[in-house]
Amino acid sequence: MNYGPAVKRSLGIVCCALAWLVIAGCSASEEPLCAETEADVDAIAPNDPPLDAGGAGPLSILLYTYSTGYRHASIPDGINAIRALGVANGFAVDVKGSEPNARGSYCANRPAAADAAYFTAENLARYAAVVFLNTTTSPDSVLLDDAGKTAFEAYIRAGGGFVGIHAAADAEYGWAFYHDLLGATFLGHGPPSASSLRMEDAGHPATNALPNPWSRFDEWYDFTQNPRPTAHVLIQLDETTYPNNPYPMGDHPIAWCKTLGAGRAFYTGLGHAGDAYGDALVRQHLLGGILYAAGAIAADCSPSATERN
Repeated sequence: MNYGPAVKRSLGIVCCALAWLVIAGCSASEEPLCAETEADVDAIAPNDPPLDAGGAGPLSILLYTYSTGYRHASIPDGINAIRALGVANGFAVDVKGSEPNARGSYCANRPAAADAAYFTAENLARYAAVVFLNTTTSPDSVLLDDAGKTAFEAYIRAGGGFVGIHAAADAEYGWAFYHDLLGATFLGHGPPSASSLRMEDAGHPATNALPNPWSRFDEWYDFTQNPRPTAHVLIQLDETTYPNNPYPMGDHPIAWCKTLGAGRAFYTGLGHAGDAYGDALVRQHLLGGILYAAGAIAADCSPSATERN
């Protein structure tokens, strides 16, 4: 069809406008999507009423997500899950180590190195527990500087709480205190698999809502040492259901709790992929561990002396 000059000019303007919209749309969508929606962000508000930390006032948790090594794509999903647990269960969650966008969403999954300076005695005193979520570091880098490490160690020894999730065990290899707190250090892993988990202590807040056995698909860590001598084992990985395991342990704890000084610690090897954080049972597992570490729920975390193969 033959259009006149005026029509052609109009069509040209429309085409240019459409092209601009496409380009702008592509630019606006550079930030990856995650499970969080605008409504989720709006729903994350101060807790009312706040959970009381054993008479010590409102319960607040510091969620630290900085990494210098492999950056887990699931970090935004973990942030969303733990913030949602706070809303549902009456505790506040402050996120450090990831950059939010203008809406307060962490879906872009950008690390925030400057947040390491937040680890001071004054700031840590605000929190009942500190959660390290997939805080992988490369061998030649650290999560905290020396001042931050000193403050964090004093915080734990004085009665603070710690929760390590999945790759928290793959971090800070030169920091002896941190690995004493963890109880075990990452060695390696095979391909993710659907494996069977056995509850060794089904009465702990982190396990009392879980089936036994529990079949989960995840990336399962092997560790350089067994945490059992200093930790209370909560869940064991059944290695007969873990094919292509590069470093069999025989007795293979995958979640545990412990004490160090006056402090409390909980670690779980679950949480590699984003879909784990949408699972109600995984969330219940994390909630129990967080509330134990925060001192909101008491639990036996004395070392488990007997190995179970």
